[in-house]
Amino acid sequence: TRCLSDWSSDVCSSDLKMRLKPGIAFSTIKKLDIQKEKIGTLANTILDRVEGNHISLVASQGFVQYATADLSDKILKYLNCETYPLVDSYIGSSTVNDRQYKIYGGLGDLQAALIGANLGSGADLVINLGTGSQVAMISQDSDGDLRPLNRNEWVKVITHIPSGRALNVIAEIVEPNRFWDTWANLTVTDILNQSSNQVDLNCFEGSWLYKSKGESGLIYLKESQTIQEFVASVASSWLNQYSLAIDSIDKNGTSKNVVLSGGLANRSPFAIEYFRYKDKNRLYNCIETITGETTLDGLIKFAERI
Repeated sequence: TRCLSDWSSDVCSSDLKMRLKPGIAFSTIKKLDIQKEKIGTLANTILDRVEGNHISLVASQGFVQYATADLSDKILKYLNCETYPLVDSYIGSSTVNDRQYKIYGGLGDLQAALIGANLGSGADLVINLGTGSQVAMISQDSDGDLRPLNRNEWVKVITHIPSGRALNVIAEIVEPNRFWDTWANLTVTDILNQSSNQVDLNCFEGSWLYKSKGESGLIYLKESQTIQEFVASVASSWLNQYSLAIDSIDKNGTSKNVVLSGGLANRSPFAIEYFRYKDKNRLYNCIETITGETTLDGLIKFAERI
């Protein structure tokens, strides 16, 4: 359990069932000493009339207690703030061109992406490969970093896995166009021939395996190495993260159908072949999107359920 011990030993991630880190609303509100305010979400700013927020949005702020699947009175009292109630689908209304529309959903972007990738309805586990990245599976196990899909269904997740943003930083070393052109033409053999230890993609604080400044985000350049070999070593490090994450999140190997989603899944044709080669115990497939974006697909699939 990670606690914000400099603020309060009573307010811990064990209540939230999520890893506390810089950037979430809970941390920001406390750091800026914001008190006696009503904390909303981005969805609330476009609404003329607010009924509440979907649990997935409020959980991402750090206000939902796992045990009750409701607002944490303890957290809100500690922050000396309030927020809107949780609602299942209808969150309010908004006026566009003098016509009022009812607004439903307001899903968190992670949950929308997971629903779009069919987690729980075809996929046992999802590897989301985007600017940010996660590995997630439906789980009743209360141990770990959890996010709600709804009030009755929780997802175990490893999040902030370095992906698109970190790769763009590394691409600057080579030159972005050259890096991504080389990346698109890599083969599984190219990647398996390189070490995953040459490059550490944890260059941002808050990344999943970030340790500390001076220990993380290190890159070792080899004088005799070709551009293709270097880019392949980056890909090896990138993909190895997900093998580690899957072994960590699914220790018993219960998930058999794994879906790759996100923009980098399409941009990295070698990824699906790599996972199929490394892990013969699971079936790996890429999601076929409706809109081209799994997050938007998730909103469509959510709307179909209402």
